[in-house]
Amino acid sequence: MTKYRITLKPVTPYFFGIEKVSELGNKKNYYLQSAFYPQQTAILGMLRYQILLQHNLLPIKEHKDEAKRLIGPDSFNPGNMDYGMIEDISPVQLCRDGDEYILRDKEFIEEEKEKEKEKERKSIGLLKREGWVHTNKTSSDAFLISLKIQDGKKDPLDDWTSKDEFVPLLVKTSADLSFVSKDGIDESKSGVLLESVVQSSGRVGIQKKWGGGTFEEAYYKQFFRDMTETEEIKIEGISSENNSFHRKLNSQWSFCFNVTWKDDSFDTNRRFVFLGGERSVFQLSAEKILEEKKVDVQLATVYKVLLLSDTYVEEEESFYDNVLFTNAETIRFRNLQAKVDKTQNYYARNLINKDRSGLEQSDAFYLLKRGSVFYTDAARLKTLEEIINRAKAFRKIGYNQYKIETDKFI
Repeated sequence: MTKYRITLKPVTPYFFGIEKVSELGNKKNYYLQSAFYPQQTAILGMLRYQILLQHNLLPIKEHKDEAKRLIGPDSFNPGNMDYGMIEDISPVQLCRDGDEYILRDKEFIEEEKEKEKEKERKSIGLLKREGWVHTNKTSSDAFLISLKIQDGKKDPLDDWTSKDEFVPLLVKTSADLSFVSKDGIDESKSGVLLESVVQSSGRVGIQKKWGGGTFEEAYYKQFFRDMTETEEIKIEGISSENNSFHRKLNSQWSFCFNVTWKDDSFDTNRRFVFLGGERSVFQLSAEKILEEKKVDVQLATVYKVLLLSDTYVEEEESFYDNVLFTNAETIRFRNLQAKVDKTQNYYARNLINKDRSGLEQSDAFYLLKRGSVFYTDAARLKTLEEIINRAKAFRKIGYNQYKIETDKFI
């Protein structure tokens, strides 16, 4: 087995699709917003395609047996554990200067907004700093924001805080949270605001019919993402104002993840790849890395499980029975599926492809969203981990990954 560090640097604005559910009374959402991160299934598909390309196995229908050996017989589904040369994939994260930053978007709110709420709290842990509030402290003089308690009962209609009030941060994986000060984020760069790294830009489009013409109400607006640089990029011999392509190639920020290969044959040559439904361009680079050491979790009264990736939990009732407090969101997830033996047309879906030779669409799942946090105690922590880890097919390609934190991260 060989582990590789893969870096994907956006060269064009990118669009990563999100499974949409129509709102009540609306047939269609005319504002399409890209996700911040690619789905792990998109990363898996990109890697499988790169394997076929590397071994000259395209078109795939002429090399089915060899293709199945190298990429496995099927694309992702909850029962598939065979992806050929790909042993496992880690969650995609945003990276800068070799450091990995994880998303924390459900832990910080501005103190002034918190004061406006004037809510009662229960004691499991809210760290107060001047100007900021953080939900992660176990001492008796700290509190975790909770629902209002009236006559000894929680009011289910009283939302404890709006998700829009949280400040989304990217925090270096190895950092504690001391970089938060009364002035916001300090100069240490252990943590940065998500909005200072990723920006959004809108485009308009018209949805076309397959047979020609346009649908009624076919107009839509699509919001792409792009990396933002807070520091000037200087490139010798090139005017950075007039050459956005070279600026992007020299950008500090990129996506990164690890992949474990069953041998050492992965092509590490730098190249351009396409990713996402709009076929956005990324520069792929790869290098071999040593096996990472696992960090022991110190004993504590209260533990926080921070999701590093979207996570599928089948036993929801049992899962929440083992959580003391949570701040989480869910997202709807589906993916396109192909079979090496059966799929003939990789550019059409069977939804419209009558001969069933195209791509199938999976059933819908609801995943707990990356960045969600769950507080638990020592008695429940092991069960919580076991429930998350049971979704082995999801874990294999980078879903269901988490980080356990204690007082060290206050």
